[in-house]
This record gives sequence, C-alpha cells and structure tokens, in this order.
Amino acid sequence: MNCEQARALFPVRADERITPEERAELTGHLAVCPVCPGEWDRYLQTVILLRSAGEPQAPPGFAQRVIEAATREPWHQRWLRAVFLPLHIKLPLEAVAIVVVSTLVVLVYRQGPEGPRVGVSPPSQVAPTPAERQEGLEQTPEEPSASPATPSTASPERAQEDKDFAERKKESNAPEKKAERDRAESRVPAATAPSLSASQSLFQVSGLLRPKSRDALDRQLEDLASQVGGTLVIETSGARSGSVVEFVLARDNYAKLETGLHQMGDFKVEAKAPTLPEQVRVRIRIQ
Repeated sequence: MNCEQARALFPVRADERITPEERAELTGHLAVCPVCPGEWDRYLQTVILLRSAGEPQAPPGFAQRVIEAATREPWHQRWLRAVFLPLHIKLPLEAVAIVVVSTLVVLVYRQGPEGPRVGVSPPSQVAPTPAERQEGLEQTPEEPSASPATPSTASPERAQEDKDFAERKKESNAPEKKAERDRAESRVPAATAPSLSASQSLFQVSGLLRPKSRDALDRQLEDLASQVGGTLVIETSGARSGSVVEFVLARDNYAKLETGLHQMGDFKVEAKAPTLPEQVRVRIRIQ
C-alpha cells in the first residue's frame, strides 16, 4: 500500500467503517511510513475538533424571513399597493395633484408668448388710403427693370459676343485683384493693432522687428525658436519686409525670446497682455 491509498482510508477508519483487511494494511503502512502517521494524527485531531462543536442554530426569525421571501408578491402588485393604498388618503391627494397640474398647463398655454390669447383679437388690417399709396410710391426709388433677352428673341451671335466680353473682362481684372489681395496681406498698419491689455485676443504679445540682416533672418528665427522650445509660424514663404511671424512658447521662456529678438535687431513691443497664460502667442511684424 502506498501513501495515497493509505490517506484515502483515513475517513473510513475515523468513521469506524473500515474492514479488517483494510485496517491491517493501513496499520502496516503507518508502521513503516515516516510521513503518514503524522498526517493521520492531524486528520484525527481535526475530526475530533469538528465533532466537539455544537450543532449550529439558525438566528431567530430566519425561517419566517425565508418563507416571506419565497412567497413574495409580484412587483406590479407591490407598486399598486404603494401608489393607491390607503385609498382614503392617497386618492384625494392624487385628484388634487391632477387638478393643479391641469390648471397650470392651461394657464401656461394661455399666457405663453407664442400661445393663443383668449379674448384678444388680432389687429385688423387697414387698407392704405390713395394719398398714402402715392406717398409710398414717391419715396421708393425707381429701379430700372431689367428684361433679359430670352433665348427665343436673342440671336446666337449676340450671346457669343456677350460671353467673350465677360471672359475678357474677368481675365483683365484677375491680375489687379491678385495684386490688391497681396498688398492687403502684406500691409499690417500699426494703428489697427489690438489692445491686448483691454481684451485677451488671440495673441498675448505683438511687436515690431527691424532686423539687422535680412538674409540670415529666417535662420536666426528658427534658431531662436529651438532655443526657447517654441513653435515658429511664418505666414509667407519667408520672413521679409511686411510679413508676420508668430511664436508659440511657454510663459517661462518669453523673457529669453524677447532677449533674442533684441539681439537680432531693433525690437519694440507694441502691445502686451498684463497677465500671460501658460502658452504665450507672440505676433511680430517684420519691417
């Protein structure tokens, strides 16, 4: 007999249901095995301890609570009982609540700004007199009635000439519009600079820079942006006269940015917010 077979006979021997042959084999194994006798002693002590414990008793009212939970009525019956019972108290209260809510709905519907007003008739439309009609016609400027020629009356040659004239006019105006748009983008008047101290606009600082060297200006701006750990944005293809440069950097590095701009040329702060946020946006015009 091995240890596993011997330990399987522990419950049978503890309950005195072991046969003489099994008892003899288990006794022989316990006599030669160095481990199983200790396991049998611990098992026997556990059984004795469990048998010495008294029979557990249910707490008072446990059986009644189990019966009530098993025979609990459905939820809809409980809901109806909670809403309507007792009837002599809850039914009058519900009737009063219905009357009050209905009265409020009627009052709101009658007195609302868009609801119909009971007893108020809309103002009647009074037809204008002939003198008023004549006065209105005199005050209204005459507009020339444009009667475009219909395809049935206009000749195909005239339509083609009008189309060619419109295309030539559009082509002639295109360079002028483009030049005017470029001038408007490059021109940033100082008089229209926003007052950052009065209103927190998109940029917290705006200034004017007259660089010493325009050839190396792009490289100097990029180096300055990397030194202050910020982002450089140039609206045009390069930093030239009339262009706008933007910096986005941390508030702690703004002093370093201003020092670098002074080293690049003549830098002047035109507007500055009294309190700078964590991320400062700086707008600089190149002159």
